[in-house]
Amino acid sequence: MALFDVLDDEYHEVGCDNIYIAAKFARASYNHPKKVKIHGVCRTHLRGFPSMTVQQEQNNKNEIEKVRGTVMGAKLVGDSGCPDLLAVSLYDTKPVHILSMACESVKWIEKSRKVFDKASNKMVPATFLRLNINDDYNNGMGDVDIADQLRFCYRFDHWMRKYKWWHSIFWWGFGVQMVNAYVAYKTYHKQMDCKPLTHYEFQKQIGDAWIGG
Repeated sequence: MALFDVLDDEYHEVGCDNIYIAAKFARASYNHPKKVKIHGVCRTHLRGFPSMTVQQEQNNKNEIEKVRGTVMGAKLVGDSGCPDLLAVSLYDTKPVHILSMACESVKWIEKSRKVFDKASNKMVPATFLRLNINDDYNNGMGDVDIADQLRFCYRFDHWMRKYKWWHSIFWWGFGVQMVNAYVAYKTYHKQMDCKPLTHYEFQKQIGDAWIGG
């Protein structure tokens, strides 16, 4: 979730977790003296998310392909205590539900990124479509979800969490350090115009160094 703090007509963003976002929280944040607006991914159960825009997750591959790209939305109108609250759902690989007070419209925008092409054996640009509300969230969440995603990719502390309570804190910090090291490593190689190791190769080399002679 991104919090947009309205100061001198500028939005200041802070990354948070989606477990907090709800219609009641949106109202409370807007009625704060600083008029804070919220924008982020929302869970649907008991969060004030309108049922008409909730998309149910499909398990069949054929059904997923049928509903993929489906967009549903609703806007709260006439409530002075919580103006311009927008609820949007998009079915990607799974349904994604977003509540926003900072998005004025919903539209598809064209994006581009480099992907590996087997035929030419190199990275080539590819275009794709993304909802502007999702793009705002991805670029304004403060990299919180990206860091968690990298940390969970090759997580090794599932079975360690059951022994001592402080193990969870220690291994969380350890995982964050590994993510930061990989981000710094990739940044350096990008500046030097060199091809970096993949996330898996980076983690494997560290593990091999620790258990090696």
